[in-house]
Amino acid sequence: MINITESERFYVAYGDAAALNIKNAFYEGLPKGKIVCFRDDFTQGPIDIEFNTLSLRQRLAFWHKLSAVLYNVSDIDQVLEYSIEELESIPNKSAAFIWTGYSAYDQLATMWVANVLTSRNIQLFECKYGLETDVNDIIFNAAMLSPVELASTYENFELVHPMKVQQWAGEWKVLATENKDYRIMEDSNIVSADITYYENIVLPYVTVEYVMAKDIIEEILTNDPHPISDVTVEFVLRSLIEKGQLEMQGSLDSMYDYEVKLKSE
Repeated sequence: MINITESERFYVAYGDAAALNIKNAFYEGLPKGKIVCFRDDFTQGPIDIEFNTLSLRQRLAFWHKLSAVLYNVSDIDQVLEYSIEELESIPNKSAAFIWTGYSAYDQLATMWVANVLTSRNIQLFECKYGLETDVNDIIFNAAMLSPVELASTYENFELVHPMKVQQWAGEWKVLATENKDYRIMEDSNIVSADITYYENIVLPYVTVEYVMAKDIIEEILTNDPHPISDVTVEFVLRSLIEKGQLEMQGSLDSMYDYEVKLKSE
């Protein structure tokens, strides 16, 4: 179907779990190529109207601040810088393959990656999986597919038309102009949101009894149908504590060190 050599083929993975899945899919028949792991998450934080790696580097300050508060991750700059360098390493006139799931995380990444890569005359092929009507079948990210399933999707890749890239650019610029704290999926569209959206997701999982923050986070990640990261959940918990809507005991050093409950009447 796609007559491209291994040296010209680059798979862009959204996140480390997806990258590992693609690597394992090589053993199940996925044509080999280089894996480029893109780690930024455009569902939160400031975004710029421009499509270039300079605007992406400006987001490093946001992630550094957030990770320092939550996890004291000292190498976040290096991790995201490496992602940028990986994207920049894709040669002009080669071919990039992306899987886009039914999530704001994947679709925002595709909007940005598509505009950056096609501006360098890189052919872009997309496989849109996970758009089934049955909510139980929805795939949010390539990490949710087995290596066998992932390998079988190769024949479903289609060359992305320039008009589609322009459409994504227009959608991105609307979101960048609004530049709110969060971006979410709503009725199959990406829309801007503020922190109250996530507060309404998190609060029902908090009880009148003290529960360890890590246990609340695990329950939300396991049981809630909304795609949401552990970083976002804990940030919301801390925000609710700061606002006085939750009571806390312990130390805010990490999610393992404090408990929360609903504020007593």
